[in-house]
Amino acid sequence: MDNVFIVEKPMPFVPYDNPIAERALRNVSNRGKDLLGFAALKDQGSLNINVKRYVTDGNGAVISKNALPANLQKAFPVYLLGNFDRVGGYNIGQKTVPQPQGLPFVMTYVNGYSNTFLSQTGFTEVSNNFKIGDIISVFTDDLLNPSYYVFIVQTCDYGSLASIISNTQTQQQDGVIGKMVVKNIAYQVDQDNQISETWQMVTLDNLGQFKQQPFLPIMYKQPLYRLSDFVELPVSFLMTQFTSINFLMQFASDSLTVNLRIAK
Repeated sequence: MDNVFIVEKPMPFVPYDNPIAERALRNVSNRGKDLLGFAALKDQGSLNINVKRYVTDGNGAVISKNALPANLQKAFPVYLLGNFDRVGGYNIGQKTVPQPQGLPFVMTYVNGYSNTFLSQTGFTEVSNNFKIGDIISVFTDDLLNPSYYVFIVQTCDYGSLASIISNTQTQQQDGVIGKMVVKNIAYQVDQDNQISETWQMVTLDNLGQFKQQPFLPIMYKQPLYRLSDFVELPVSFLMTQFTSINFLMQFASDSLTVNLRIAK
């Protein structure tokens, strides 16, 4: 656990200072691509996850977040990555970062793939804000007689976020694409106080056991940053279905971005 999320340490992956090992690894990767007819893929990239919140009444009409009763104007959990936990309804996520009292968790689903109660209902209005492949978590004020719903939406600018996260199930050890290692994280928010929220870095196993360790983004806020709402986080880890990042999205925030810089 202690070695899964590495802060301010070198990344544990391809030994670029060893040309023999590098050449051997590249030959294996390229051979896999040649056999399948793939063009050469970039060795580095980024996964840009944007998180937004939408609020509706019990009939699905979009309303202002400020229309929620005062006792429901609370911070909501965001569960990033961790495909093992996602397909289990964020069972572990809810233990590490619980939903606010009085707003039970309804479900999580992938837009365009597992839309259940939204189909052919008044929720068409809010659904128009979602992209195919978005990962969505839903909360309500009352499971039996709902008056409000809150949607926490994770989206990716250039593709299906659900596809990317689901692919970590294989740990990408097929010799074609290669493992994905997060080199560092750029975190941008619309409210500076959001950076003060503690992240829970969670490691799971395939029996549902988990460990968590807190991480404070505010610790890496530099006084000379030109952007007050931006911070670079020196965190690196191997991105698999058993690693997740969970935290609260403050009620004052409407949107935040977690950009994972990735090497393959």
